[in-house]
Amino acid sequence: MRRTTERKPAVGAAPWFGKITRRLFAIFLLFALLPTLAVTGLAMVYISDKATEQAEDLQFAQAGMAADTMLGRLAVLAEQLDSYADRYALQADSLEVEVEGDGLVRHFGPEIIDNAVGVIDHTDARQRLIDGQMVLARITTGDDLAEPWLLRSLQPGSPGAGLVGAMVTQALVVGDSDSRDLRNIVCVSDELGVSLFVTDGSVCDAFQGLGVYDGARRGTVTANAGGVGYHAGFQSVFLGSLYGSHSWRVVVARSSEAVMADADRFKRRFLSLAVLLILSISLVCLYLIRRQTMPMGAIMSGIERVTRKDYSTPVRVKSGDEFEDLAQAFNTMS
Repeated sequence: MRRTTERKPAVGAAPWFGKITRRLFAIFLLFALLPTLAVTGLAMVYISDKATEQAEDLQFAQAGMAADTMLGRLAVLAEQLDSYADRYALQADSLEVEVEGDGLVRHFGPEIIDNAVGVIDHTDARQRLIDGQMVLARITTGDDLAEPWLLRSLQPGSPGAGLVGAMVTQALVVGDSDSRDLRNIVCVSDELGVSLFVTDGSVCDAFQGLGVYDGARRGTVTANAGGVGYHAGFQSVFLGSLYGSHSWRVVVARSSEAVMADADRFKRRFLSLAVLLILSISLVCLYLIRRQTMPMGAIMSGIERVTRKDYSTPVRVKSGDEFEDLAQAFNTMS
């Protein structure tokens, strides 16, 4: 009776993912890949922290620039008001003339200062007007909204003299769409928290009443409006010595998405590069591991032939290491 035997796979097939290959590759993952991933994660955190710090510094500087610009524009408006006051000093009837933008120059009676808001002290404000100085106050001029006006006496030294005022407009304080960065949201309020000028009401409301302003002349702050985070810088503008008014606070905010856009792009590129580097190293390592284990595959093939009593083909290994010595010893033994 003819006996048949099932032929087993060749021992020396040396598959790509043999036991030794898998073991060596796992060691590589443990001692090379995991530290690389840890360093990549720490780099991501560091980039985020530095980006946040730079964003706060940027908004801090933006708030300072906005405050300085506002003071400069108020000074220009004061010069214009002086010229209007001199021009209309002898005009008894009310005047209302257009000035640059949508502002107005208007004649007021001296009693208007008694009901003005935003001044530090009404008695001091009246005296400033008598002395020929200017007063920045919010005055109701026909509607329920108290608008900021820069006031000056038509006849300094005369308590009963009328006043001339120039309206302080939003375009003057925060600039128009052509002269400011539209990515920034500008909020101007007085030190009592009353909003004066805002470019986005919902965002500016989120920055009102925060404790970080207490006792701080300038700084940075974050807030959330409608589920969106914002970074902002703020600066107080002292108007008491110049115009007898409470200080104003300028807040310049920008969405976290906008301020972190450059950092996010860099993080994505860095992460893509890290993944590409890890994959490249893994493939090279796998290739090198496979190449180092190929001599063992040749030796195992020779052992498999010897078990079949086939001594015709010696084991050929040219690795220049112990594998080659082992192959020669095996051939001698065979």
